[in-house]
Amino acid sequence: DDNNPNNWGISSPKVRFHDIYLMTRQQDRGNNTGDTWEVIHRGNGFRYTTKVVDKRDLTKRDLSTFQKDISILQEIREGAVGVDRFVDFFENSSRFFILTEYTDGIDLSTRIARDSPPLDENEVCLIARSILFGVRHLHKNHICHRNLRPQHIVLHQI
Repeated sequence: DDNNPNNWGISSPKVRFHDIYLMTRQQDRGNNTGDTWEVIHRGNGFRYTTKVVDKRDLTKRDLSTFQKDISILQEIREGAVGVDRFVDFFENSSRFFILTEYTDGIDLSTRIARDSPPLDENEVCLIARSILFGVRHLHKNHICHRNLRPQHIVLHQI
């Protein structure tokens, strides 16, 4: 059954997410795509970002799309410039947890709305270049980002 996450080729350990990671700070409250949290690995103290998706909010079509997204994240896990790297995937009876490298920053739409100080030409060029590198990497892997918008572009702290 393709809708069974155990058949998605995810090599997740048979342990509970909360046994390994501590959810420390909510980064974003998603609408229909889940909430994003900063998490800390209980063993080594490394920070990661996890997206928590409530299974009850997913239709059969959403589940199929979700499955494809996880598969794509696994494919692009290495060598992506400007694309957060996939680390692992967990699930429990009610939620999916998608673990990616830690992202420290704000999304581009928040930065544009703040407009203080306004982005200068060099910053805009740097952001555009980073976006283009990420899109190029996806396209080299025959992947088209279906929802590229300022809310999905995270500006890392320097």
